[in-house]
Amino acid sequence: MRRSRQNRNRNPLELSAAPIGIHGACETFAAIRCFTARATVSPGRIAVSNTGNTTTSQMSTHALAVRFLTRAQTELAQMRACMPADPIALEPVAVAQVERVAHKMSGEAEAFGFPEISAIAAAIELMASGAVARTVRERLELFTRLMEQMSALEIYVEYELAEKTVQDAAEGLPMSSLLPGFGARQK
Repeated sequence: MRRSRQNRNRNPLELSAAPIGIHGACETFAAIRCFTARATVSPGRIAVSNTGNTTTSQMSTHALAVRFLTRAQTELAQMRACMPADPIALEPVAVAQVERVAHKMSGEAEAFGFPEISAIAAAIELMASGAVARTVRERLELFTRLMEQMSALEIYVEYELAEKTVQDAAEGLPMSSLLPGFGARQK
C-alpha cells in the first residue's frame, strides 16, 4: 500500500487524529516507521543505518553489530507503537505486526551473536503468533506479557549498545591509559 505524498513527511502524531480503520492504522504505522527511521542519533556520531549506504562488505563486524543494535531500537519503538494505550483495545492486526517485527529481530540477533536478544524476541514472536484474544482477560494477559517482554528486550538492546559504545571509546585511548597510575599525570 502506497501512502500519499502529502502524508509522507508529516509527523505521525498529526495522522493519528484521522479516523482509524484497518487501512488508516496501517498508514499511521507506516508514517511512524518512516518518522522513526529519520530520527537522529547523538551529536558527533554518524548513524550507519541512516547513511543510505547498504553495502556491508567493507564494514567491520563491530560496526555491523552497532548498526543492528541501532536498528533494533527503532524496531522496538515500532513494536511499542503497535500496542494500544488501552489493553482492551488490542487488535489482531497490531499483534500480527509485533509478531513480524519480533521474528525479524530474532533472526538478525542470532546472526550477529546476541543470543539473549534473539531468545527474548523469539518469545515475543511465539506469544504473538496466532494469539486471538477473545475475552477481556485474555487481552489483558497478552498485553501485559508482551509489554514485559518488550521491556526486557529494550534493556538488553540498550546494554549491548552501551557495551559496543564503550568498546568504541576504548579503541581511541593508548594502552597505558588503561593501566593504574598511568591515566592522568599531574604537573
